[in-house]
Amino acid sequence: MSLDSFGIDGEEDLHGEEEGETGVLVKEEREMWYKADKNGDNILDKTEFEVFINPEEHAEMHALLVRRQLREKDGNGDGVVDFNEYVGQRGNQQDKEWYISEQHKFKHELDGNDDGVLDENEVKGWIIPNNEELAEEELEHMFELADDDRDDRLSFEEMLRHHRVFVGSADDRDDHDDRFDDEL
Repeated sequence: MSLDSFGIDGEEDLHGEEEGETGVLVKEEREMWYKADKNGDNILDKTEFEVFINPEEHAEMHALLVRRQLREKDGNGDGVVDFNEYVGQRGNQQDKEWYISEQHKFKHELDGNDDGVLDENEVKGWIIPNNEELAEEELEHMFELADDDRDDRLSFEEMLRHHRVFVGSADDRDDHDDRFDDEL
């Protein structure tokens, strides 16, 4: 890992307690590197590199991501994130509507145990959301639009007939337009 990415020339520029933010970032990146390096050879193969660059997709990396987020957001060092820490400086720079929306999200979506703060598990849910429910809803929606005979299976003909359901943005799929069905 090249330290010049962090604005320093080499290990000699990292001195004990004088490491500051750059030193912390290098330590965190190094920790993620070693965690991704499953065979311990200090070289990442393609599979290991994928883990390193997409840590949110790999459960073994989640604790490191949560720790990083807590370090960045937990201003008073109590091990949890309160609402003011959650919004940070953005809270002073946004309009009232944004602030109210974030309050609602914090209280009703993120703070699962309703104690007014985000603990490690809640921080994990915030930074690494579970998209399985969303994917299931999208699957159901696609079948609802394309499974003409309602047999819970898609034929090739059904996919061709409803190709717009499967391409483009989610907005396009929501506004399925039969005018395009015979273009294929």
